[in-house]
Amino acid sequence: MEEHKIDEALEKLWLLKEEAPSKEFFTTSGCIKEASLLKKMEKQGLINLKKNLVKLTPEGESKAKNIVRRHRLAERLFADIIDLEQAQVEGQACHYEHLLSEESADSICILLGHPRTCPHGKPIPPGECCLKGIKEVRPLVIPVSLLREGERAKIAYIGTRDESRLTRLISLGIIPGNEITLLQKKPSFVVKIDQTKLALDEKIAGEIFVRRKTKNSE
Repeated sequence: MEEHKIDEALEKLWLLKEEAPSKEFFTTSGCIKEASLLKKMEKQGLINLKKNLVKLTPEGESKAKNIVRRHRLAERLFADIIDLEQAQVEGQACHYEHLLSEESADSICILLGHPRTCPHGKPIPPGECCLKGIKEVRPLVIPVSLLREGERAKIAYIGTRDESRLTRLISLGIIPGNEITLLQKKPSFVVKIDQTKLALDEKIAGEIFVRRKTKNSE
């Protein structure tokens, strides 16, 4: 239980740093209020304390990165593959971030095709598998641009943080859960959703992630 508290504190510090990357120190009252927990984390070399201010050490930052990575990969797994309701995804991810090993997280990452963002659009810190481009299994979730011509798939998520682009894509029927078929790749990507055909440039086709049809789902 104490280890879980440390993980949660490290995750909170990572999120604060993510929101304000130029800041080094954060007030302890805004993230870790338990004095005993702060002392334990300092003793383990995870944080530096300066009066009522705290910052991650390189070791703490590395551990926090892995926790956030596991959490956001778990979110993608539950949302894209297991197809849980959004309300359940966060709770399950919070639980599994403490259970997944680094190797298990890499396996999930490879399975999903190295996703760049979580379902909420926040970046997933890359792991060794992403940096090396390892593809040990045929990923189930890929961008539309990697589908074969004529291949059908189900839209899993849209990997863009551009709100105007996201709104436009949704208005065109590019919504998670809808079926999409890639009709052609050149000179532009042409997809079919229901009876509507849409032409997409390569950048947009690379931001629409889909769950491939498996033999059991045909």
